[in-house]
Amino acid sequence: MSEIKLKPCPFCGTLPYTSIVKSSDEKMKIYIQCDSSECGAKMDFTIEAESVFLDFDDVINGISKAAEAWNRRADNETD
Repeated sequence: MSEIKLKPCPFCGTLPYTSIVKSSDEKMKIYIQCDSSECGAKMDFTIEAESVFLDFDDVINGISKAAEAWNRRADNETD
């Protein structure tokens, strides 16, 4: 398994932090937020279970997708 890395905030350059909140057996919320109190850019993502309950793969895949979305930059977009 490779390490998941987050880019600095696209608005102020401060490193982000993450938090994960379990809302039920089928869902979790992942928050990625800039650590600057002046900026506070934030994204949230919902991880849903592939089957009946969340398992390790669901969580890792969800965290990877959240990191990809946070790390996406306009200059990296391709049409």
